[in-house]
Amino acid sequence: MPKYRQGEAYDALLKKTTQLADQFPIAADPIFWQALIIATHAEQQDGFTALKTIHKSRDLLLKAIKINPQTANGSAYVTLATLYYMAPNWTIAFGDAEKAEKCFRKH
Repeated sequence: MPKYRQGEAYDALLKKTTQLADQFPIAADPIFWQALIIATHAEQQDGFTALKTIHKSRDLLLKAIKINPQTANGSAYVTLATLYYMAPNWTIAFGDAEKAEKCFRKH
């Protein structure tokens, strides 16, 4: 898909997953997919917006894991670990190599 259309595609996917998460609030999978789409979209955003985006993604992943630790066969932990590993460290964001390793090990 051309880069100029990717933003629209992310928005459409996010809208669908948000609707599913609202429809099934105690189902972890829609929340996981919502978080994954949000995190992936951060790559297309400016730095400040991306920081807010990855925080939202992290919060959704933690919520999905709380509902079901084996969400998406453990992929929620892998995605969370990747966010912890790639995000800038505190004071800018929540990056933490130790937390990343713990999440990878829980997978």
